[in-house]
This record gives sequence, structure tokens and C-alpha cells, in this order.
Amino acid sequence: VRYRLDKLMPSIYNGLAKALVGGGLDWAAPWLSKPYDGDWVQRGLVFEISSGHLLKLDEFGNVTRASHGTRMLTDDECAEAYPGKWARFADLDARRRHPDFAVFITWFDVPAVLVLARLVDAVVEGACPAHPGGAADAEGFAWLWPSMVSAFDHIFDNIDGFRSSRGSFFEGLAAAPQEVVVPRPRLRRALERLRARGVLQVLATNSHFRFADFCLRASLGDDYASLFHLVVVNCGKGRWFTGGGANDGGTPFQSMCSAGWETGPVATRLRLVQDDVALAPGGAGASTDATVAPA
Repeated sequence: VRYRLDKLMPSIYNGLAKALVGGGLDWAAPWLSKPYDGDWVQRGLVFEISSGHLLKLDEFGNVTRASHGTRMLTDDECAEAYPGKWARFADLDARRRHPDFAVFITWFDVPAVLVLARLVDAVVEGACPAHPGGAADAEGFAWLWPSMVSAFDHIFDNIDGFRSSRGSFFEGLAAAPQEVVVPRPRLRRALERLRARGVLQVLATNSHFRFADFCLRASLGDDYASLFHLVVVNCGKGRWFTGGGANDGGTPFQSMCSAGWETGPVATRLRLVQDDVALAPGGAGASTDATVAPA
């Protein structure tokens, strides 16, 4: 699926801003209500929670640029704060989570970079009643992070988002899919040719069924499932490819948990489109594990 980034990213930014203001950070409204600035946002930035700094790292872990909020640190300030390799680079390089940083690498999370920068600006300028004068607490800006996580959960709630009028990302997407999703007729024809030649085609996505189904319909047509032998959603890439998968215990491409595909923490839905691809008894909606053996 291809997205129109000039529409997608402002939509996510506005959704996050609205969720934060409505979720108790109303003091930040003057900052978060500013127009989205696409020139300021880029992939790969790290938010250091303890300092409130946004960091740009090179491949060796050295900080090449940093900002506090939207204020760029000078070269001298940057060198003083980060004289050598960034302290948490080993965790980042190993893709380990750490409570002191978050990294933004997908088109769906990078708009949060600008949101966080403007939140820090608001705190620095004394807008937060709990932190007058721009003071952070003993753990830096850690108190802001739970609100950020809640905002993400709110706008990317696949279940309520499509059927409510709360102003989520999904509600806007459903109202005008052509504004965000690019139709792919040439890709569809290519997939049809491959399918006609007998090539086994599997679509695997980390997205929840509702979102994946909606975007694939907009991109490839309502009958997109006919192009594939197997469609797997919320599959837990890339652990799924190496033997973990969404349920952290399966053999890649074979064992996938189908329980609770709509409301549970593990969500995998299989769509059977060809007789020679068999599901275990119970099918995709069963409450037990489904073993799939593609032909």
C-alpha cells in the first residue's frame, strides 16, 4: 500500500494533537494547534526522554544534530551534552527498548516528532501548571511519555476508530480513502499475472485486520484477497519470519494464533481463497491455534 504522505502525516499529527489536548494537556493547545510543518519532520530521530532532546545520530552512534523542543542546539551545546557516542546507542543498535528513549522510523509515527518538540516548547515556556518555569521533574520529561502513548492508542484504535465520531485517524481515512491511499492498478495486474502462473502469493502485514482490509480495498480493489493464497494480518513481523510470530512461539509461515483477532492482544486473521490451502478445524475465527500449510 502506498500513501499520500502530504495527506497522511498532517492527519496523524492533527489526530495526536487533538487526543493530547482532549486527554488533559489542554495547556499545550496553543503550541499543538500550530500548522503541521513537514520540513521539520524526518525519519530516524530519537527522543531522549530524560532530557527532552530530539537527536539525529550517525551510523556509529554519534549525535550529529540535536534540538530541545524546536530550538536547535548549537554545535558547542551539542558537543558539551554528547561528547562521545550516545550512551544508549548499544540498545538502539540492538533494537532493544529502553525507558529513556523512543525512535521514530515509520510514516505512521514520525509526525510525533513535531508533537513532542512542541510539547517541550510549551513546557519550556512555562505553559504546564505542574512544571512552572519550564522545569522538568527528576526523571526529565518522562511524565509526558504516557500521554503520548495514550494518544497513539487513541488515534490508532482499529475497532472504535472506524465506528465512532471521536475524530480518530481511522475515521478520517474512512471518510475519504482516496485522500490518503494511492490506487495501484498496475500492481494489481502484475499480481494477477503471477497468480495465473501458479506463483504462491502470501501477503503478511503487521496491521490490524480492519485497517489492512480497508487500505487493501482502496489500493487493489474489493476482491484483493483473490490475488493471494494467504493473507495474514497483525503477524508480528519481523519475528514472525524468524520463528517467533505474533504469539512468540510459532514456526514461521505455519503456526499463527487466530484467537481474539478483533479484541485480543494477539490478532491474526487468515483469509482462505483457494481450496488447496487448508486451515485447521475451526477456521480463522476459532479460539484455538490454526495451523496453515500452504500448498
